[in-house]
Amino acid sequence: PEVRQFTEPDSLMTSNYSYRLEELSIVDIKFLYGCATPTIAILYQDPKEARHVKTYQIHVKEKELSDGPWQHANVELGSSHLIPVPAPLGGVLIIGETTIS
Repeated sequence: PEVRQFTEPDSLMTSNYSYRLEELSIVDIKFLYGCATPTIAILYQDPKEARHVKTYQIHVKEKELSDGPWQHANVELGSSHLIPVPAPLGGVLIIGETTIS
């Protein structure tokens, strides 16, 4: 994903940079609410066509990604959307063809 950094609320973009993810087939990607460090959740499909959810933390100053606080392997094969859940609950809903988890 590409990140764009702003210096002031009313300013134009001052810099942007890209991150490389190891997951090649991303189905959906969302920012999560309420995280101290900006955190994204990605829903992706592996080469065996299984689907998984993984999180990454974005370290803006260092321009680096690190593994996030959790991951969930083998979600429903028909999963297609992530819906971030605001505080106080937090987390993400995974929307599949027959389930919401």
